[in-house]
Amino acid sequence: MNAPSRRPPAPHPRGFRRSERGAVGRILLFVAAGLFALYLAGATAGYLFVRYVRKNENIGFVDVALLRWREVRRGMAAQQFAKAKVEWDAANYQIAFLSYNFGVNNDPDNIPGRLMAAQFLQAAGSNSMALTTLEDGLARAPDDPRLIERTFTLLNTTGREQRALELLARRPASAWSGPNGPALRTYELEATTNLGDVAAARKLLDQHPELLKLPRATPTVARVYWEAKERLRAINLLTAYVGSRPDGLDAYTQLVQWQLSAEMGEEAVATAGLAMEKFPGDIAARVLQLEALGVRENLGPAWVAAVGAYFKDFGARPEAITQLAALAGRRGWVDLARALYELGALHQQNLSILGFCYGDALLRQGRFREVQAVLTQIESQAVEGSAPFLAQLRNRQVIAAAALGDAAAVRDSARRLASVLRSDPEGMEATRRNFQRSGLVAAAAELTGRPAAARPAVPANK
Repeated sequence: MNAPSRRPPAPHPRGFRRSERGAVGRILLFVAAGLFALYLAGATAGYLFVRYVRKNENIGFVDVALLRWREVRRGMAAQQFAKAKVEWDAANYQIAFLSYNFGVNNDPDNIPGRLMAAQFLQAAGSNSMALTTLEDGLARAPDDPRLIERTFTLLNTTGREQRALELLARRPASAWSGPNGPALRTYELEATTNLGDVAAARKLLDQHPELLKLPRATPTVARVYWEAKERLRAINLLTAYVGSRPDGLDAYTQLVQWQLSAEMGEEAVATAGLAMEKFPGDIAARVLQLEALGVRENLGPAWVAAVGAYFKDFGARPEAITQLAALAGRRGWVDLARALYELGALHQQNLSILGFCYGDALLRQGRFREVQAVLTQIESQAVEGSAPFLAQLRNRQVIAAAALGDAAAVRDSARRLASVLRSDPEGMEATRRNFQRSGLVAAAAELTGRPAAARPAVPANK
């Protein structure tokens, strides 16, 4: 009789579970290895793209592999800022603009890059965009002295003093008592003076006598004295300051203007000489010398010889011709302005700036019909229709029409000017205020920007 077959023993539950866990572990290990391989491949591809396609050497493989997006964006921004500078130098302005824009967006905390972008926008004639760039940076880094200087300097030199005072009024007390306090107080004094409120400026100076001992505030303090009709005191103060050989040309320029206004021709020429010593080879310093000599010599032989030397040294540079034309326009030297305008016609395609300077010279001499003819010629031959160009054109048309007593033309040109400035409320307000001060009430009324606001009060105890 056959023995009954015996069933194989059932696997022990524990052994089965160990075998199952081992299989699952191997599967997970395989999946992890696959994911890591994919991650490594992706990181490598990303790095190769950035390094060899975008040609960015500022970003390392570790930055991409470890997903350091902040570092990656900073590296991309550094490349974009460098590219923007190259394109700017090559006069490829549209590419430079886009590169600066991408750079600021990728690394908004890159202050040097932001300052370069603002400088480019300002050079392109877009002060509003430059100020937006600077103010955004100042909101991110409110105590950075570079941003403070550039922002408030631009505001106070483009007719936006009201905006400067608004920003200053928002500063906390700690900002005024900190290391930036003297600079902030100086900008407040400058803005107040620029707005023509001499009494408020003197009061501010009395409340903060420490500004009298602050070298960087000296030119502004001198301006307060000048506007308060203390002319000799202003000249003496600024003369002492210029004697310390400051780094900026503005103080030399201001002193020369005051000395010429006070019929101190010899002193003005000496001051211009100091500027040329301090800034050798600088076009603006040479133009300052030509201005002082031209007024002292009444455009005599010494001045003619100096102009000849200027052309010998800088005649091949378009910016040198432009700066000399601006001087001729400001001083009303019609013959020089016309000669430069005609010279520009031989070498430059865009004659707008030289034409404006020629028109300014005619305006200073009261030749208003000729001014209108020049402006009409500029408008018909213009190769651009940008807002800065149109603003300059319409502004001059308003002034010429007002000088001729043509009320209809004043209103028409002012309306066109308002249309140009519609997207720049601060610029419109500054222009309206200038028209109001000059007695051009009808023109001011056509500028429908925001009405002039009361000057924000900055607490004296800040």
